[in-house]
Parts: sequence; C-alpha cells; structure tokens
Amino acid sequence: MAILYDQHLHTALSPDGISPMEEYCSAALIRGMKGLCFTEHVDVLCSEVEFNPGTDLAAYKAAFDAVKEQHGHELDLHFGIEAGLISWSLAETAEYLKGYEFDYIIASYHYPEGIPNLMYPENWAFVSREVGLQKYLRGFLPCLKGYDDYDCIGHLTYFSRYCPLSPKRTTYADAPDEIDAIFRHLIEKGKGMEVNTSTYESCGFTMPDLTMVKRYRELGGEIITIGSDGHAVSHLGRSFAYACEMLKQAGFTHYAVFTGRKPTFLPL
Repeated sequence: MAILYDQHLHTALSPDGISPMEEYCSAALIRGMKGLCFTEHVDVLCSEVEFNPGTDLAAYKAAFDAVKEQHGHELDLHFGIEAGLISWSLAETAEYLKGYEFDYIIASYHYPEGIPNLMYPENWAFVSREVGLQKYLRGFLPCLKGYDDYDCIGHLTYFSRYCPLSPKRTTYADAPDEIDAIFRHLIEKGKGMEVNTSTYESCGFTMPDLTMVKRYRELGGEIITIGSDGHAVSHLGRSFAYACEMLKQAGFTHYAVFTGRKPTFLPL
C-alpha cells in the first residue's frame, strides 16, 4: 500500500515556508492522498531582550481552522507543530505552546550547543564530522529528558543534510551507543520517531537512514511516522515510495498517524 499521509509540512506561516495551506490541500487531493499534518516551526530563541518563537500560533490556528472548514470533509487535516528544542529555552517553549490542542508534536534539535550553526556550510570549516555528530546526539538526549511534551522526534541526524564532508550520510555504526541511548529513551517513554524523506532525492538517504530505523525496530520501537519536511508544495509526499519499502525492510508492517496526540497505525 502507498503512504497517503504526510506528517511534516511547513507553510508560509513558518519562517522558512513558502506555500500556503490551501496549495498543499489542492495538491494532496490531486495526488489521492488521505491526510496532511501541518507542523509549523517553533524554535524559541529567547534572550533578556528578545522573544522570537518563529511562528505566530494564533495566526496559524486561525488559518488551519479556515482550511479545515473548507477541506475537512475531503482530507484528514491535523494541527501539529515542530518544536525545536534548545536546552536553555525548554520552559519558554512549553509555555508558548500551552493552551493549543495539537494533534501531533515533533521534537527536533536544530542548534547543537558549543559549535557554530551547522546549517551554514562555511561553519563546517571549524567542525569535524565526528564532532558535529557527537555534539548533535549528546545534546539532543538531555533536551528530550528535559522536555516530555512531544510525540515523535524529527529528522534524527538532521545536521547531515548540510554536511559538506565525506561521508555525508550518518549510519548507526557511527555512534551506536549514543543512538541506542536515544532509542531506548523513546521506547521507554512511549514516544516515536519520524522518517524524514527530505534528503533522499538530493543525498540518497533519509533521516534517519535504514541502519538506524532497523536498530530502532530491533530494540522494540513501534511508533514511526513519515514526513516530507516540505517547505513548498512541490515537496509534498516526496520519496514516500522509498520510505515505504525501507520501513518494510527494517521490519515494520505499519506506520503511525497522530490525531489528538494519539497514534493510529496504518498498513504499509
């Protein structure tokens, strides 16, 4: 069966999004998809003089309600968020999200501490691939332990998307102890993991890759979602056929879709 739900989408309401919700809905209907989950960015970059959450949640909720009113009878639309975790603003992140009834919350880690921002290629001149991986994995787990209000983690090995060094792909063998620690924490807490397909066409691997998805399943991981991490309508459902076959190869028979923070399992 095809994967007919895309559960990681950013619209023009996210700081780096391009397409409006309406365009995603129109494209999904043309492609015969069953549902979408919008997951606008919230990365609370706060300081003593500035509070910058990334997405205006009130405006986002109003836009979502309007689109659901228009398309809710023909698409299963979900109100989600991608919470970028930063160790020094976990409390502020929780406070900012309070009061909204999300269907799905992705916990991501975009800014490893102690190194320059790895989203910018020039910063890799100061960071080795090994150090980047270590800072990412060892920084992500404490954030997850300090912030429990999420359903799945997003794009594990996120930094590899921008890595100009070889090999670009990160595998389980690169950091088995750190990866196992994250997986065991997720399984113990009843959380899940996303397979993010945004890098497959350009890089030849998903985040995480097959070796990590297989290990997650071996350890007892059951909750897995699929998201394109789309920032424009052209990204919708990208590389989902590959993701479907990869999940089967890793030992999965179902993927999860979240409604009201609870997973429903659909056959692959």
